[in-house]
Amino acid sequence: MDDFKQLGISNWLCKALKSLGITSASNIQREAIPVILSSKRPNVFACSRTGSGKTLAFVLPIIETLVREPRPYYSLILSPTRELANQIYEMIKALTVNTFSVKTLLIIGGQNQEEEQGLWFGKPNIVVATPGRLLDYFTNRNFLDICGQISMIRFDMLILDEADQLISPGFCHQLKGILKFFDDIAENETTTKHRRQTLLFSATLTHALEKLQEIITKKDNDIKPVIINLLPAIDDVKTELATNSSLDQRYLLCPEAIKVVYLVECILDIKFKQLIIFCQTKKEANLIHKVLLSLGFDGPEFNLNPVLLNSNLKQNLRFAALETFRSLKSKILVTTDIANRGLDLPQVDLVINFNCPKSPITYIHRVGRTCRKPDFRYEQPNIEQTDDDDDDYNEDDTDDEQNRKRKLYGKKNPNAIKPRAKKISKCQSSIYLGKSITLITQYDLELFKSIESYIGIKMESQEVDEKNVTQIIKQTAIAIKEAQIRIDQETQESSRYQNIKQNKTMKRQKLK
Repeated sequence: MDDFKQLGISNWLCKALKSLGITSASNIQREAIPVILSSKRPNVFACSRTGSGKTLAFVLPIIETLVREPRPYYSLILSPTRELANQIYEMIKALTVNTFSVKTLLIIGGQNQEEEQGLWFGKPNIVVATPGRLLDYFTNRNFLDICGQISMIRFDMLILDEADQLISPGFCHQLKGILKFFDDIAENETTTKHRRQTLLFSATLTHALEKLQEIITKKDNDIKPVIINLLPAIDDVKTELATNSSLDQRYLLCPEAIKVVYLVECILDIKFKQLIIFCQTKKEANLIHKVLLSLGFDGPEFNLNPVLLNSNLKQNLRFAALETFRSLKSKILVTTDIANRGLDLPQVDLVINFNCPKSPITYIHRVGRTCRKPDFRYEQPNIEQTDDDDDDYNEDDTDDEQNRKRKLYGKKNPNAIKPRAKKISKCQSSIYLGKSITLITQYDLELFKSIESYIGIKMESQEVDEKNVTQIIKQTAIAIKEAQIRIDQETQESSRYQNIKQNKTMKRQKLK
């Protein structure tokens, strides 16, 4: 722990890190922490690759400062997704569990608004938020009633995590509204001039970020911003992908009409510890998830328990899906690009792109979800399966109990598919730490060629047994139809619920 002590982190915080299994600082943490803790409080632009420890690079200096000098509304951390915001919030809670000096508030969509509003009365030191929900609080709610003085929520430090996404067209107007709110507070203050320290962290250095660096540099002439760029050059990224002996990158050419069948065949054929299936749209992800359930991948024959993660789900269901997947209770996560950045899922050893990514950058972020744990290789013996055993069954269950569960599930789900007696390939080997497969149809050839050209490798084809594919076409077609019926039923129920809710609201307004 001397590594963190040399960076200016207190002993108690080093012990908290050690309890979480963190014993040494990463490169981005060594570069950023001393700069953020310095008395000059410069603005910081820090770029490093995903999984390099950027969250701790800004969380640790914030906690260290607040323990030395507690103050309300000290730091505002903005994140583009609810899942990433919650991950940052949970990290802060884990590090500050033994201190009362740091109070943290999470503001994201899908939560109880009354509970959030009540927490403002406690004058939190750190606020972790998504831009849309925070702007709603600032513009549509009376903070004079909550905070006493609106000037108190000016914040001394602003952190933009995944900054390249926060300044993209999808978030820039919300971010502009938040900054305008702070600027209006500053203009109304005549006594002291307030200077806010801004920290930008990103895994991608875009042209927009470079322009933002120039603007802030011109605006704050007294203290020049510190730029920490630990990102490898594009050529280095391409070389790494092309020469990464731990990542097996493959493609699977299949007809568009039966692409789902080939996806199912891949799941049946390949041994894996955890799998992420990336889909292009929320609707498609929902369909694939229900198809897998209809085929029995959540049953006792497989016990893979597929979970769905997309932005249409209620927030408690999104958190539950992530927690189930992180805890290894689920082996398959079906999602959109909402999960291709920032989330810490180190056990993933297989990524399947159900759709060919629209850009090489998206492809790089997706396949980067695997091979994230350096010592992953040494964990393989603990989870290795043989061809004739199945570690998914409960050890307490007898053979008779397992057979009974299979029969019950078979009656409930007659369309359930049977597992393969023998796998033809696996991720968990001494050669590869991770594997990625991209499903390519006749319409994706040019797009796929552009990805290969960008990363500078010629991918090999993934082997599948075509006889097995033909055998599961009928079952998969039935599963697709069942999934579509279930989706239609859910849509009708949701629409009916919204109509009932709207009618109740209208009746209340008339009574008033």
